[in-house]
Amino acid sequence: PQLPSVRALAQFGEVRVVRRDKPLDVAALNPLVLRYRTFWEDERLKTAIEIQHPLAGPLPELEIALEADGAMVNRFLLVPDPQRTRPQYLGADVLPATPGGEGYVNTRDFPRFPAPATPPAGNYTRKLRLRMAGQSVDERALATFTRSGDGQIGALVPGSGEFVYLRHRADTAALRGSPADFGGGLELAGWNGPARAAAGAPLTIGLRWQAGAVIAQAFFPELQLLD
Repeated sequence: PQLPSVRALAQFGEVRVVRRDKPLDVAALNPLVLRYRTFWEDERLKTAIEIQHPLAGPLPELEIALEADGAMVNRFLLVPDPQRTRPQYLGADVLPATPGGEGYVNTRDFPRFPAPATPPAGNYTRKLRLRMAGQSVDERALATFTRSGDGQIGALVPGSGEFVYLRHRADTAALRGSPADFGGGLELAGWNGPARAAAGAPLTIGLRWQAGAVIAQAFFPELQLLD
């Protein structure tokens, strides 16, 4: 979505050059922020995750994946509370000897993750994946390390960072009702556009799509303007 006080100057594929007319007020945008940190403590490899500014409704599921030389070894799935609007705190600990794990979701849930039958030795990578409706939408590396056959951890390189997602809410009052059902749970719920435009001036057309179900295939709309 177009951010306030930002104008696009040029675009090259998926990269856009923009000009900002005034400082961006991040607090006013109320973004969804997920901060993560991986560290070694109490003979465990721990990952702590903090979700700031959640709103009631669907949130991404957090999958912590453990891979050895590119092959999946174990998964730790953490599901945030969709009705909690206060900060949320989630985490998972890996037990190097097994490597199974234990986790927490705020103070209401403490899942346990069974260990694989024959955990391999090798070069390990710990990743954080965000999932919506079963699909991976974003991924970050949490740590890299080596694991010996007897479960000893070495060459640990932990990581930390954050995801920042800006919420975009169109002004529904300015939309003109013109519902059109395209099947498969996808509906054009409304649109807006200028009543007049000067010759040669660019036109900005707003479309509001509403999905009643998970969209399983690509959809390519075409807009035709008739004078």
